[in-house]
Amino acid sequence: MKASFVLPLLLSCLAPTGAISLAQSLDAFTATGSMTAPRSWHTATLLANGKVLIAGGSQGSDPLATAELYDPVAGTFTPSGSMTTPRMAHSATLLPDGRVLIAGGATTGGGVTASHSAEIYDPSTGTFASTSNLISDHVCQRATLLRNGRVLIAGGSGSRGGDVPQAELYDPDTGAFARTGSYARNNFGFNSCEGSALVLLTDGRVLMVWEDGPAEIYDPITGCSPGLVSQSIRPTTMDCPVQLC
Repeated sequence: MKASFVLPLLLSCLAPTGAISLAQSLDAFTATGSMTAPRSWHTATLLANGKVLIAGGSQGSDPLATAELYDPVAGTFTPSGSMTTPRMAHSATLLPDGRVLIAGGATTGGGVTASHSAEIYDPSTGTFASTSNLISDHVCQRATLLRNGRVLIAGGSGSRGGDVPQAELYDPDTGAFARTGSYARNNFGFNSCEGSALVLLTDGRVLMVWEDGPAEIYDPITGCSPGLVSQSIRPTTMDCPVQLC
């Protein structure tokens, strides 16, 4: 009788504390380890092994070549070699085979010189190696892995803010870049580092949102942007060559 009375009393005392503890653990940020080097304009890519590759960026106005790995189990960052080229405001995309494509970015101080160089990070060796160059210089571009295994590179600008009129596709099987269809809109003036975004949709197409609002859809089957998606501009169609991907 005594035991049956004590157990419910004990549980009633523990329940509020457990509930408070659980509530405090939800929706909260906690500190973790610090990077091995301060950096901005870098990329962060989740690898197949669960670690995160932090690559490049800048200290002040000087691009960095160094990279590091974050281990979520240990909560620590460790150096992971250096890229073949110092770069900031570049793109980094996880490929289907677990490697990472790193492309473009600014390679000189001040971020005014865009690069067309690209490289591959291999997590099995922890090393970087050059791959084919982009066709055009790109800085602040966006990159998205398509369902067919290729990578769409779009947006951003060229050296000194120059216009980049076409997107590109990277084929990991051949290690080469190729131009894809032209944008549905004249993107001059909407291609800086201030906020374009790419999102892979569930049907395999890609939504591209330019800064300041205009958007368009990329279709990997035709290799073009068929029209604008904007409340202020009615969708239009364009004639572009069919390019099977």
